[in-house]
Amino acid sequence: ELEPRVARREEAVQVEFGTQARVKVERLESFIAAEGASLSDVIKTTIFLPDFANYQGMNEVYREYFSDQPPARATVGAKLVRDEWLVEIEALAVV
Repeated sequence: ELEPRVARREEAVQVEFGTQARVKVERLESFIAAEGASLSDVIKTTIFLPDFANYQGMNEVYREYFSDQPPARATVGAKLVRDEWLVEIEALAVV
């Protein structure tokens, strides 16, 4: 049984949504790679968006990384811990 992984607190950087979303997915990818898995092992994600104006942008980024058989996904409107965060991603992977 794997322990949940949590990203370390990062310095806040103001970037556009697509860049921030890609960074979040790439960090997720590195976390699960450390356990010998890949994005193809992800079975469900929950996307937290403080602004649903970014919903379409999230769809575009999601398709870049999960193009063949995307995992189940829920997208939730939520106030995030830091105002400069435009997206958070929670994922479940089978390893």
